[in-house]
Amino acid sequence: MRIAIRSICFSTCILLAYACTAAAQITLSGHTGDVYTAYFSPDGTRALTSGSDGTARIWDAATGALLFTLSGHTGNVTSAVFSPDGTHALTSSFDSTAKIWDVATGALVHTLSGHGGRIRLAMYSPNGTHIVTGSFDKTAKIWDAATGALLQTLTGHTAELFTVLYSPDNIHVATGGFDNTVRIWDGSTGALLHTLTGHNGRISGLAFNTDGSLLASSSFDSTVRIWNPATGALVHTLQGHTSRVNAPAFNTDGTQLVSPSFDATVRIWDVAAGTLLKTLIGHTGPVEIARFDRAGTSVVSGGFDSTARIWDLAAGTTRRVLQHLERVGSVSYSADGARIITASFDHTAKIWDVNASSVKHGALLPDRSNPIQWRPNPCSATSTVEYTLPQRGAARLTLVNALGQTVADLSAGEHEAGSHSQTVDVAGLPTGSYVSVLETQSGTQTRNLLIVR
Repeated sequence: MRIAIRSICFSTCILLAYACTAAAQITLSGHTGDVYTAYFSPDGTRALTSGSDGTARIWDAATGALLFTLSGHTGNVTSAVFSPDGTHALTSSFDSTAKIWDVATGALVHTLSGHGGRIRLAMYSPNGTHIVTGSFDKTAKIWDAATGALLQTLTGHTAELFTVLYSPDNIHVATGGFDNTVRIWDGSTGALLHTLTGHNGRISGLAFNTDGSLLASSSFDSTVRIWNPATGALVHTLQGHTSRVNAPAFNTDGTQLVSPSFDATVRIWDVAAGTLLKTLIGHTGPVEIARFDRAGTSVVSGGFDSTARIWDLAAGTTRRVLQHLERVGSVSYSADGARIITASFDHTAKIWDVNASSVKHGALLPDRSNPIQWRPNPCSATSTVEYTLPQRGAARLTLVNALGQTVADLSAGEHEAGSHSQTVDVAGLPTGSYVSVLETQSGTQTRNLLIVR
């Protein structure tokens, strides 16, 4: 790889240009660890979060006031969702249990015990009468939501379950596991109806369209597959991503599907044709989640680059950047589409007004959160890395690929205090996500770089 270098010393701070960077309307602070999930209640008055600190929390969505801390799990709380009528909260945990809570009082109602391994996810049926849990013990279980009684155990997967989901008609359950298969079950009898094979990697997400006539599955094999759940037939294989695909989602009328990926892109697909409509480029690291708004004109996505992004689908561009300090793993709209809630490993969740912006379009903002910047990012042939050193001393800047291999030593040796700039020719590197690593006497800083062609 050819590297052209020019070193410049600046006395001013690094400036980062955003398409449009927004201030959070409300920050929900109180968790003492990573926040995994965040959702609005059906009526939009409450917010529910879960995290690695072993708690879930219920918040006033208008003021950000903490109403209840749901304590009782003895492991990470991996998911937390409201019941369809908003009266209860359902949590799952690495302690192998799920719990049902009263939203009005914060009181524990039922503990669902019986799994022999960590529970990755727990979900209500759309009518709220049943609950399905998926576990690392290779089983899913169906429970009575009113009594907490175990009704069915779904056995057949040969590896850990990663995702579970009820069909919109409340009749069927879909499960996806690390055995590379999707399975469809009769929720009443527990009978296995179909085993959907074809993926060559772990299943990472499932989604039904609104009427339940189609089921989408995403996988570590870089594809999304669309199935007919009634027959088990494969309808389309959506190919184009170059890394793991996560949590697909249909738009409201089922005509489009969104797929976020570890290749740092979000893709929009035509469901009927099985063809790619748009590739949304802007994240500088793996993208974990993406969701349509109710109108189907915007998508919000969240990823490892510490941001969520609101995309204008007509233009295919970022409309707003929602900034956290660490990885964003959960994003969702309120029922009326007016607000977005995001959850981050920076120990917070944030609530955003979709239509408000605190910073004028195209404004330049000082980025004090990281001394490394790449411009442009993503890039295809060359990019300039700028990095700031607080004091004179030894420093080393390297570029590392997704396998952890150093692909370029960009700079090493004694450096003066201040800011430095280096133009890097990346034409010889494959498309993908890379990490620049700056090692100094003060510690180590990293910044993602995305190469696309």
